[in-house]
Amino acid sequence: MGALFVLNEMMAALQNREIGYWRDKRGHEIDFVLAGRRKAPAAVECRWSADKFDPVNLEAFRR
Repeated sequence: MGALFVLNEMMAALQNREIGYWRDKRGHEIDFVLAGRRKAPAAVECRWSADKFDPVNLEAFRR
């Protein structure tokens, strides 16, 4: 549910529906990926609490 709220806010702020996600065969996931034409993609992870953040998925995405 929290990710839907974040998606709605990002779409409203960016005025763009081209927001993707990423998942690999090993099960790593990134909630949202914003990719500009000439910019490196930006990864966005959503968590209710910062205490529950685990950088493993972001590290896999960066590789």
